[in-house]
Amino acid sequence: MAHLLSSQADYLKLLIRDLADLLFPPLCPLCKKNIKEIEICPDCLESFKPLSSPRCSICGVQFKTDSGEDHPCGTCIKNRPSFDMAASVFLYNEPMREAVHLFKYKAKSILSRPLGNSLAQHPLAEEDYDVVLPVPLHIKRLRQRGYNQSQLLAVELGRARGIKVDPW
Repeated sequence: MAHLLSSQADYLKLLIRDLADLLFPPLCPLCKKNIKEIEICPDCLESFKPLSSPRCSICGVQFKTDSGEDHPCGTCIKNRPSFDMAASVFLYNEPMREAVHLFKYKAKSILSRPLGNSLAQHPLAEEDYDVVLPVPLHIKRLRQRGYNQSQLLAVELGRARGIKVDPW
């Protein structure tokens, strides 16, 4: 009987979701185009511009020249950071800036899947990693947001790449 009720409840949830989609079609949160069962439209996803080489092999800053290999920048040579490597995956412009803003500050946690999948497709994610460690969020921010965006991205990245996620 419990299985039957669960199936009826699942059916009811799907029916309500379909009705809501009919009355209020899902929209891409970035460009407001109608979408179907994805969180960001393909055009916006395609517009995320990956950062490329050459860049600093330590802090990840992209060099302005188009030629050459990755190497440490002058700042990292003069004052070596306490970490081995940091890298941004995407250029922080529109619509990436809007996606990050919605994800972090407007309770759009549903964006964790497309953003995490975008991260997983970057060449840096193809390295051989043992574990993904999300950055801890201060308890005050966690209470404000209701979720740790770093942890949600880590879970999606780990799922997409088959890497263990240690939420500390």
